[in-house]
Amino acid sequence: MDTDTKPTGAVVAGIDGTELDLLILTAAVAESLTRKAPLHVRHCRELLDPNLAIVSAGGWPVTVEDSDGGVLEAARQTVATLAPELDATYDSPAGRPENLLVDASETAALVVVGTGRKSRLEELLLGTVALNVAAHATCPVLVVPPGSDADAKGDIAVGVDGSDHSRAAVEEAVRVARARAAKLVVVSTWNHELIDGYVVTEPDSPEWRAVEERITAMQERVLSGIDTSGVEVELRSVKGGIRTTLSTLSDDTAMLVVGNRGRGGFKSKALGSVTRDLLKRSSCPVMVVHAPRG
Repeated sequence: MDTDTKPTGAVVAGIDGTELDLLILTAAVAESLTRKAPLHVRHCRELLDPNLAIVSAGGWPVTVEDSDGGVLEAARQTVATLAPELDATYDSPAGRPENLLVDASETAALVVVGTGRKSRLEELLLGTVALNVAAHATCPVLVVPPGSDADAKGDIAVGVDGSDHSRAAVEEAVRVARARAAKLVVVSTWNHELIDGYVVTEPDSPEWRAVEERITAMQERVLSGIDTSGVEVELRSVKGGIRTTLSTLSDDTAMLVVGNRGRGGFKSKALGSVTRDLLKRSSCPVMVVHAPRG
């Protein structure tokens, strides 16, 4: 089924005609199948695309048939090869890709995007589609890095710090782990802890155990009320920085899930610094989840 109408509750794959499209489509197809959700493939074209000849008088986005350089046809063939039974729709609107994908997120179950490895200067000056979509989408966003296995088997890991956004991340991670029949690893980190004037450094000390017991209690509070039936859950406490811990964990994990503490809106860089760093360093796909806004 080919139409420019996005079905509600779809997994939206944002493609751009680069070599990352295969990874994005592979991840999006896998998510559609596990969620039993339709797939919508959106080829986002910049307004400055030299092939674009028509712009709607009412403003963009606008879809121009047969002007996407065959990107959608290649996507159709890829999806048909990966999952011929999957209900998929396609469109190719023009406009800023991040705006088009954030717009799609309003009725989507998930948005899947890829990310290139840009320099710090390029990110500062230009931003990236992946970072902006992850920051501002209203549904979870799965960011697929180059070289990753978009349909890998293995554990699902989720970072937890006790906040509302980490609880939202756990809820989504449980759903992912259940759908994939995977183990869920709940990870929290700690670094400089001081107990009764004692800097905690010895793994076998009562102070070390006290810190780990406190973190375990926090993780259990976050999990309380969340249905984890049918999911193997491991609680893991790690001494060290959260950035290094999660990026290292990504080497042996099928997916990382993190919550976003950003405020939303395009007037600010709303993506948390830990999440931004993880999207640049992770070797596996990263799902960014927003806590519901009150």
